[in-house]
Amino acid sequence: MPDSAVSLLWPDDRMPDSSGVSHCGDGPNTELAVILLSSGCTLAYVKAQCGFESMRAVSAFASDGEVARAVSELAGQRAKRIGNRAMVRLERILAEEHTDLRATVLAVRTGLELSGQLKRDHDAPTKAVSDLSVAELNQLIDSTKAELDSRISRRGPSAIAG
Repeated sequence: MPDSAVSLLWPDDRMPDSSGVSHCGDGPNTELAVILLSSGCTLAYVKAQCGFESMRAVSAFASDGEVARAVSELAGQRAKRIGNRAMVRLERILAEEHTDLRATVLAVRTGLELSGQLKRDHDAPTKAVSDLSVAELNQLIDSTKAELDSRISRRGPSAIAG
């Protein structure tokens, strides 16, 4: 399969020639395969690097429940490690004075969200029509009529006639 037909995730996620497999022993290198899958590499890259015989074999390996758990665990550890690095860098940004006010504000917002002191606004829970009372339904009908009337009046009488 040519390189152009494969969707590559990382710049160095390239199809090596068959001599590029660096695994000794019988069968594919499953330990490396789990590491590559948790890093987000494509199945084609995992096949080439780990010595799987076919795309079907690597796909079956990747979809195995135990392998999926191991990949998920490694990815979670990686995300935690990246999160810890991000917090350290965020602390450095916040400790220094910057001339770029937008970057400082973004760093402050991120820090507040991370600490749980600033939560993103959530939409008000929407009720189903069957959950509304008669008074709430009448209010909804009246506001809808008012909105329609205002939209019609903005367009003018020529929009209604034509």
